[in-house]
Amino acid sequence: MAGPGWGAGVDAAEAAARIEVALYSSGQPMKVEELVRASGTGSRKRTLEILDGLVRGARRAFCALEIAVLPDGRYVFQVKPEHSAKAKRHATRPLLANAAQTTLSYVAWKQPVSTKELLDARGSGVYAHLAELRKLGFLSRERVGSNITMYKTTEKFQKYFGVKDDDALKRMLHARVKRTANRGSGGAPGGAPGGAPSGEAAPDAGPAAEPPPEPAPEPAAAPGAL
Repeated sequence: MAGPGWGAGVDAAEAAARIEVALYSSGQPMKVEELVRASGTGSRKRTLEILDGLVRGARRAFCALEIAVLPDGRYVFQVKPEHSAKAKRHATRPLLANAAQTTLSYVAWKQPVSTKELLDARGSGVYAHLAELRKLGFLSRERVGSNITMYKTTEKFQKYFGVKDDDALKRMLHARVKRTANRGSGGAPGGAPGGAPSGEAAPDAGPAAEPPPEPAPEPAAAPGAL
């Protein structure tokens, strides 16, 4: 049962699990305030108690990994410094190049979307992107009439990026666009600021009011990624 000071419905085990997920998936140091929000407890004291237990638990459980407290008070789940050289040897490239990510985002934002619209928005390189994205199982296509092909994201895409349905995906993308606009980026989120990635044609404004952001290249695969 949740004890005094815990958020509604959040017990110690659940709060610890939430903190672990936050540290693992962020791939970068996190402030205590961020971890308080992630834990769902609403309590800085309780969160620090859990973090202390997680630090000690990681020390016992892992040889090369650690939950470390940085000098500025932030926490990070990482490879221990003495093992960082080994980690670099096994690091992998992102699943998708930036240009293909942007094309995938465009489809997710506008779907279903035609080949012609994608060609107008993303340039001739879109053909290679579409082939790659279909090979990965992230996009499906459907013939409409004699010469129109429409693209949309697949169930595999939703599972891979943790999206429940198309409406949830568009809400997520719209929220990211708003956050980018609030930061005053002055350009399209994803790709080069204010334009397309290198070597790609600049996207047309199209019928969408705002350009889509990129989804994460892939779910966090290892502590300290990204």
